[in-house]
Amino acid sequence: MIKILHVDLMCKEHNFKSPQEFLDKRGNSAMTKMASKMNKKGVLYNEVISLTRMKGGYFTDYDGVRFNFFEAKPKYFPNKKQFNYKMYNSKLEKYTLKFNPDIVHINQNSGNNLYRSCNYLIKNNFKYVIHFRGGNLKNFDKKRKFIFNNAVKIIVNNKSQKKEILSIFNNYDEKIEVIPLGIDLSLFHNQNLKNDVLSFGFTGRIYEHKGLLDALDFIRFVKDSYSNVKYYIAGNFETETFKREFYEKTGELGLKENIVFEGYLTGDELIKFYNKITYLLFLSRHESFGKSIVEAMACGVIPIIRKNSSGPEEIIDYGDYGYILPEKNNWEKLLLSLNNFEKRNRFIEKIKKRNLEYSFEKFYINMVYFYEDIAKK
Repeated sequence: MIKILHVDLMCKEHNFKSPQEFLDKRGNSAMTKMASKMNKKGVLYNEVISLTRMKGGYFTDYDGVRFNFFEAKPKYFPNKKQFNYKMYNSKLEKYTLKFNPDIVHINQNSGNNLYRSCNYLIKNNFKYVIHFRGGNLKNFDKKRKFIFNNAVKIIVNNKSQKKEILSIFNNYDEKIEVIPLGIDLSLFHNQNLKNDVLSFGFTGRIYEHKGLLDALDFIRFVKDSYSNVKYYIAGNFETETFKREFYEKTGELGLKENIVFEGYLTGDELIKFYNKITYLLFLSRHESFGKSIVEAMACGVIPIIRKNSSGPEEIIDYGDYGYILPEKNNWEKLLLSLNNFEKRNRFIEKIKKRNLEYSFEKFYINMVYFYEDIAKK
């Protein structure tokens, strides 16, 4: 049996108060579902370590997977306003030795957050893979290069990410595997609840990077032609500063009656959310994947994304399965297209086939082959 230890970092935006809150909100992720299915099949066995800001240490079982939560205090740069992701707990080392995994799967979405962990793994001859979720590749310092050089494999979510990494490490072509995440298509599906009202939605973490201020400009433009247009937002603000900025702009643009906050949604509530909107207005500046886009498409929602956003552009195949928001002088033409019901229905039929590329089953099969191949070497 192949033993896999997943190491994850719960940082500022995932400041859960308890293991149960973590599992309620993230237990249905593709990685958790994958680990659960592998454990039940009995060929690969998975456990998870989460470095988290929760006080104390916990462990719990969820759907056949053991989760270990170790408290790790973050550090801050006093002269910078941004959060520093360097978090660690020495219990990680002891538990790794005890578990003795064949493969350590590290989820890394920031610069040097797990440098110490990787250094420990190297010294003790553990094979590790990096699941690269994103980050500033322009600042690829010596520590990150050390981490990447010693990984047996690097997983990325899209081809653009692979191209970016190859621009730094031109000898990594065989080392990088493109494996997009997947969603459960039996859960996310079109319930045919939409009416003819033009409505937009967004779901995810709410902060500046997600492009919500730009979305307000577009909603204001739409309102000039359709006064009852709605923009439904599911998620929580990460900072009070951006929350004030968002509400101020909403008031300035006269959109208080058009913006509807739904809060943080999961499970059936999230599926109902997707099924009442016609378009997902998702203008994030950059995403390694874009799970909410795939979920929305599976529910018959057509995405509108930002140009050069990486993962989202690849999901909609650069405009074949959704819209890329054009320059403002072309918004009128876009609006005519959005309000064309026949064209909208053709789009919905078309994206059904695209969804199969991002199914959980495909993701699961890819990961099984991936782990088995590493274990053999």
